[in-house]
Amino acid sequence: MLLAVSGGPDSVALSHSLVELAREHRFDLHLAHLNHGLREGADCDEAFCAELADRLELPFACSRVDVAREARRNRLSIEEQARNSRYRFLEESAEQWGCRRIAAAHTQNDQAETFLLRLLRGSGATGLAAMRPIVPLGNASLIRPLLEVTRPEVLAFLESRKLAYRLDPTNQDRTIPRNRVRHETLPLLARLNPNLIATLARTTHLLREDEEWMEEETARVLEGMTSFDQGRLWLPVNGLDSLHLALRRRVIRGAIAWARGDLRAVTSRHVQDVLGLTAAGRSGRRLCLPGLQCGRSFDRIWFQENPLSHRPPSASRLSGHAPQPTAKDERRSYNGFEYAVTVPGELVIPEAGGSIRVEEAEPSSLPGAAGHTVKVALGEGDISLRVRSPMPGDRFRPLGAPGSKSVSRYLMERRVDRDRRRVVPLVVRSDEEILWVAGHGISEASRVTADAQRVLRLSWLVA
Repeated sequence: MLLAVSGGPDSVALSHSLVELAREHRFDLHLAHLNHGLREGADCDEAFCAELADRLELPFACSRVDVAREARRNRLSIEEQARNSRYRFLEESAEQWGCRRIAAAHTQNDQAETFLLRLLRGSGATGLAAMRPIVPLGNASLIRPLLEVTRPEVLAFLESRKLAYRLDPTNQDRTIPRNRVRHETLPLLARLNPNLIATLARTTHLLREDEEWMEEETARVLEGMTSFDQGRLWLPVNGLDSLHLALRRRVIRGAIAWARGDLRAVTSRHVQDVLGLTAAGRSGRRLCLPGLQCGRSFDRIWFQENPLSHRPPSASRLSGHAPQPTAKDERRSYNGFEYAVTVPGELVIPEAGGSIRVEEAEPSSLPGAAGHTVKVALGEGDISLRVRSPMPGDRFRPLGAPGSKSVSRYLMERRVDRDRRRVVPLVVRSDEEILWVAGHGISEASRVTADAQRVLRLSWLVA
């Protein structure tokens, strides 16, 4: 087991308690301390923890990090960066020593403070459940053995054994929200309820039990509802609409967590924005969330972690201040795929995730004019064919249609996702006439008649 020590009363008390338990239950114990470099006494704390490990005859790991500099670099608050750095260090130390448990000395008072801070911030049930006794941390589990022990009980334990500890002067700084709650809010509320700490801890316990049940229900619903395709996680709109609103919100949060790995910086407003995509007429809309993009395509909502190929428009584009490119400009900057067709042969198109097989054929026994295998007729002068991705302004006349339409509109009507439309292969003649929208339909220009001079069988093979 690895124990995080700061030199403060809580971690010192836990160190001595675990040493006795380790002897009785025969498990190895290691101490670890991270020097945040945030105050003058940090080096003294480090030295104290090293001496503590020496007195207890325990292995000791120590590291230093410039939290202030890292916070500026990562654009985080000092508190958040300190927490991230500390847990990263503990995770690495546990991995190095092969520890499956990482103990932290959070007490019942810490739990009450966390509850009030999150309540004041406006957290839901998940946040108000506060700190859990056991949570995963890398390949180990973070445990909090003192979560049912009060701070006065810790101090009484230390006093009874005459154990020394360090005091952090920043804990008296009431400009820090947690310190203000600790020194002002909790004492004030305790006038109304002398057992306030225990009451708040009991409340977090009840909320945690409800939360655990809801998490299991959310995971069950997500597993039955979620699909993966095109590098995205998909949820059906009808399935979401059938859920109670509370469960619907949790499913959205679960989908975000699955898609990007965590819920950092995701707020209730983000979840509400995603739920807005389920309203009628929202197909084709997309949102940019922290570390994630999502959108609606017909009757499904998709989630994808920051794909570079689907960057959101810049702020100037969104505000309308930047000039919008014309179809001609976009065609000039075209950077899709384009390949020559060999007859007979099979052409792999990695951008589209498949290949096109081309064979000579007879006009008789025609396959359908739409789908994954079709026949197209070539004119006398059609000596070269190409396969390329769609470009802005592409139009063709579908077989039997009264007139032409844009390829984009045609694919939209066939319920092809907007991003997928950009990589649907088009088989074109040398004069840019579109003969086949691969996997979908042929054009009037490629209609096979009895007097067709040359006929090709084209097949779209999905990888």
